[in-house]
Amino acid sequence: MATLEIVTGSLAPTPRSEPALSVPPATFRHDPVLDRCWWSPQLCRLYGYPPGVVTPGLELLLAHAVADDRARLAEVIRVAGRFGHPFVDQHRILTADGASRTVVVAAGTDAAEGGAAGTLYGFVVDVTAVDTRPERPADQGTVVRQLQEQVDHLRQALRSRDLIGQVKGMVRLIADCDEDTAWTVLVKVSQATNRKAADLATELIDGFTGRRQLSTHLRAALKVAVDEQAIRWDGRPFR
Repeated sequence: MATLEIVTGSLAPTPRSEPALSVPPATFRHDPVLDRCWWSPQLCRLYGYPPGVVTPGLELLLAHAVADDRARLAEVIRVAGRFGHPFVDQHRILTADGASRTVVVAAGTDAAEGGAAGTLYGFVVDVTAVDTRPERPADQGTVVRQLQEQVDHLRQALRSRDLIGQVKGMVRLIADCDEDTAWTVLVKVSQATNRKAADLATELIDGFTGRRQLSTHLRAALKVAVDEQAIRWDGRPFR
């Protein structure tokens, strides 16, 4: 059976009569700078609220965790927010309408300027209704595999945001421009080369730092984007 790479708490789903699995988009994000949190409509419903009637927040997420699990969940969220460590945690909740559920929360942060942890992104999966009867042994393994896939997707998304942030920072330094202009340059290059910005990130970083030479096509697209923005450029990677 597949296993999750990072798990706190038990991963034994609570059995019930009918199997069902709530999967993303029951998502949330928290901006520590603005101290603002956003929940998807699916996440609101999972916790027993109609969308738009409650102010979402990490405190509310913690308040719904049962007392025995709340301290552990608070600690992994704190560590994720401070150091950027992704986590997966299974715990029990009581919803606003009094229902008892078992959920798995997976989250991680992107990197803010200066290497500090930035926005916390995550999703919640309801595993309460997984059927663990002997005649349904595949259900638990299916849940674990689905969770692993979602965690992998989350980590890849966070890594992509981190790389894009590094590239924007380098463009701002090399061109002495603001963040919007740096992003415009990246978008222009992405469109000209028909590649996603995240896919270009590693190659551009290597080119800006001199670790390898950019392809002729990519160099040309970058040069056009720079010229269109009429910004100063220190010559990298065109020297």
